[in-house]
Amino acid sequence: QKKVWLVSHDKCYDVTLKPNEYLELEGAILEDFPAHTAAVAVDGVDLVLYPVSRVASGGIILKIAGTSGKRSLFVGEWLRQFNQPIAYGQKRACWDETTGAYRVRLIQSTEQSHAKGTEDV
Repeated sequence: QKKVWLVSHDKCYDVTLKPNEYLELEGAILEDFPAHTAAVAVDGVDLVLYPVSRVASGGIILKIAGTSGKRSLFVGEWLRQFNQPIAYGQKRACWDETTGAYRVRLIQSTEQSHAKGTEDV
């Protein structure tokens, strides 16, 4: 069975996964998080960030990370759901129009990629 999503490559941004298990976001991607909060989930090899529109709706707070306008959120508990080592450093967050969320590919494989847009489940 195939799970299909529609990833917009026009709406991809660089994000950084830090060794302290914070995901750092900056620039235009932050416009999609008006309440500076996100719901987080794991879907296959992706960390999925759902923008939350109101603080009262809950979610994880995007904390201010320094004076440069960057924001970060702790994703350690979700990283532990992956059964493979995850490399820290720069990643791509791409908008998934079918779920209304950003997908951050954490584990690369030959069968699963943002470019393909499908995943065997």
